[in-house]
Amino acid sequence: MTSILSTVIRMSLIMAFAIFGNLFLIFVIHKGNKISRSKISPVQLLILHTCFADLLFALLSLGSEIGILLTFPHFYASDLVCRLVRYLQVLPLYASPFLMVAISIDRYQAICRPLVHYTSDRFRRPNYFGLTAWLFASICSVPQLFIWQKMSIGKISNNTTTSIVEWNFAENDRKEQCRSIYGIFI
Repeated sequence: MTSILSTVIRMSLIMAFAIFGNLFLIFVIHKGNKISRSKISPVQLLILHTCFADLLFALLSLGSEIGILLTFPHFYASDLVCRLVRYLQVLPLYASPFLMVAISIDRYQAICRPLVHYTSDRFRRPNYFGLTAWLFASICSVPQLFIWQKMSIGKISNNTTTSIVEWNFAENDRKEQCRSIYGIFI
């Protein structure tokens, strides 16, 4: 129990710092542009996408994992909710690196093709990169809908059924092997 409690405390601290840091960055970008009376730059737009992904990580990934840990060994929601929670936990984890790639591509084009960058619509390309990153993150998160499930592990006192969120990719002997292969490819 103390191990779970210390994990919950650590995750709560990380969650608080992530929320504070990303909200602060959003505030700085917004106020900085307001003071200088300039429009948001394409890089700032992609950084705001990244802040949003980090906020989703803090709220959805860490928040739901804290909830699962606090109610362990019970999981009170349905199987569909179990699968959606795992999907939403992984979505921001995929979105952040894809958004970093989008920022890199945008900067490459701004440096190597500066005239093309300024003659076209400044915000169409970064928005396209950001939406593409979110689309790829959504697609890469789809396996979570199939490999997790809610399972009953038996009866405990007061005739209540204990349910847990369980990896459902293979049977007992091959579980770790399948988990490793899945981790390597993702």
